[in-house]
Amino acid sequence: MKGISPYLKLEDLKLRGLGPVTVKRLAAKGLFRVEDVLYFFPIHYNDLTVRKRIEDLSYGETATLHVRLNSKQHRMARNRRLAITEAVVSDGTGSLRITWFNQPYLSKTLKTGMELLLYGKFERGRNGPGIINPTFQVLDPKTLLDTRPTIEPVYSAVERVSNRFLQGLARTCIEGVLPCNFQVPEDLISARGFPDKRSCFKHIHFPEDSAAVRAIESFSSPYQLALVYEELFLFFAGILAVRRKLTATRKEPVIVDETELRKMLALLPFKLTDEQQRVLNEIYRELAAGRRLVRLVQGDVGSGKTVVALLSAIPFLTRGGQAAFMAPTELLAEQHYNTLKALLVGTELEVRLLTGSTGARATREIRKGLAEGTLPLVVGTHALFQAEVIFRKLDFVIIDEQHRFGVAHREELVRKGESPHILSLTATPIPRTLAMTLYGQYDYDAIRALPSGRKPVQTVVKKEDNIHEVYAFVEKMVRAKGLQAYFVFPLIEESELMDLKSAETTYEDLKNGFFRGFRTALVHGRVKNEERRRAMDAFKAGEIDILFATTVIEVGVDVANANIMVIHNAERFGLSQLHQLRGRIGRGSDKAYCFLMVKELKGDTAYRRVRMMEQTTDGFQIAEEDLKIRGPGEFLGTRQSGMPSFRVADVMRDRDVVQMARKDAAKAINEGRTDFLTPEEWRDRFGKSLV
Repeated sequence: MKGISPYLKLEDLKLRGLGPVTVKRLAAKGLFRVEDVLYFFPIHYNDLTVRKRIEDLSYGETATLHVRLNSKQHRMARNRRLAITEAVVSDGTGSLRITWFNQPYLSKTLKTGMELLLYGKFERGRNGPGIINPTFQVLDPKTLLDTRPTIEPVYSAVERVSNRFLQGLARTCIEGVLPCNFQVPEDLISARGFPDKRSCFKHIHFPEDSAAVRAIESFSSPYQLALVYEELFLFFAGILAVRRKLTATRKEPVIVDETELRKMLALLPFKLTDEQQRVLNEIYRELAAGRRLVRLVQGDVGSGKTVVALLSAIPFLTRGGQAAFMAPTELLAEQHYNTLKALLVGTELEVRLLTGSTGARATREIRKGLAEGTLPLVVGTHALFQAEVIFRKLDFVIIDEQHRFGVAHREELVRKGESPHILSLTATPIPRTLAMTLYGQYDYDAIRALPSGRKPVQTVVKKEDNIHEVYAFVEKMVRAKGLQAYFVFPLIEESELMDLKSAETTYEDLKNGFFRGFRTALVHGRVKNEERRRAMDAFKAGEIDILFATTVIEVGVDVANANIMVIHNAERFGLSQLHQLRGRIGRGSDKAYCFLMVKELKGDTAYRRVRMMEQTTDGFQIAEEDLKIRGPGEFLGTRQSGMPSFRVADVMRDRDVVQMARKDAAKAINEGRTDFLTPEEWRDRFGKSLV
């Protein structure tokens, strides 16, 4: 057979049984090309190396039997839609009933007197003990003595396509595909001691023995690791090539001397934490070296990222440049605006807020100030990257929670300047391995300490049955101490499909019941922006005692007197989301309390992970655990996270390979070897843009 291109469509592959109907069924499983088949790995293996005798079988046991086919019959079920093949087999120690459902071809394949190798589960059935739908091999009577034990791959089911056909398809593709080389420089593959690529496919699809199966199942097989390495190498090569392009631009060095730093620090009503100072010093070093800053700073809720961002931008503002601070929501943008405005009181630096709710007159003034260069600093939402917004000299861009913006939107803002410095902020605690994968084109840093004086939030997990105890506690603390409270819900309104607390229903019940006489308000995603803002402003001003809400309060709400939070159906939230919500309280000097209400205190993973919130307030530890439980896609919300779609790699399981592949990719890129994948191929392969 001539070489088969990995990109050959299966409909063009010449193989017996691969007709239009089968091609369509394979496509429904995501198998379109030869390459797809190569990466369609078995989900488990039938180990036929250990044989059992019929007389030694136990119910529930999965075993391999060497038997003779004594009799067989083929019939259709009464509804004529289900083919049933029944057989009786024996091995000299006993006989056994075998039944196959919906495999009509067996009426021609199986012949009385055949020697078979059966693999299946021995169980009690309606018609007595036997094995249902076992896999089997027909043994050649001439070579029975030479027959070697085998490992049989089992693939994820494809409608009306037999596992045996999938085995043959995989074998054909593995043996015939050309080229079948790694897309990684040969010297790197050789240095790492990896086997050749064809061997990788062959040994994963068709392992030689039980030890090889165990290695695959534990994901420690060198054949798997080689494919993981290649995928991660290509991923990081693309990311790092972009990073090199981003940082290659030489910038005018900006040197912040002691006098200037003292002036800036004098703006603050507090002393920087050691962590804030360390991150700021790193940024100043980059600027002084004339390198373009492309950096992501992660910091827990309340760690002081906004202050670090401002102090990073001020040297440009005092030198005639401009900075833009973009946030994903109006609420968050307004909070940043108020923070920056308060910090800049007494300076000549003006800051304005530009969002979709900004009035027409103010919008015109802001645009005019930006275009003429008289407005040094603007905070805003998506309104910032509109075509009508023109900067005279945009030197510095700050993007908060950047994963909540599309790539195109981020780029539109950055393009409004001449290769401006980029500082991205996130309050989402991201384990370092995942951060390297998501934001590999950025320098990454984290502010791990909270400002001094913050007290850890006391967190208690309680059953919903005990909610009235919590109501009584909230009533006492609000009346006696004048504290304010949040009640958070997973749903806005009642759902017939899910037995969960809803914000609207509970709000109405409690407003007119247990909390009658208290000042209450309700906010959620369907409440109009203006109405929501009024409620939040009233809560901030102390005019509301208890705020009922969905997760709209997750980011950007800062009320120092709100020190009680009750989260209903906490098991429905991810750990990182619970951590973000909890970060809304404990921002003042009073002790704070967070109650996580669950249906049960024991049971599945959802309940067990909520328990972790009682044990720690460390966002990184929580994120690490959340990532293990939910995986990267669900952890971040795949739709908005830009998480790459890997075929074989898993950034948490393969941490060591991540480090290795990134190191080798960096070496290759620094040596000028960049022709691995085009940006288009990279996007098709990993499902995200190279920006």
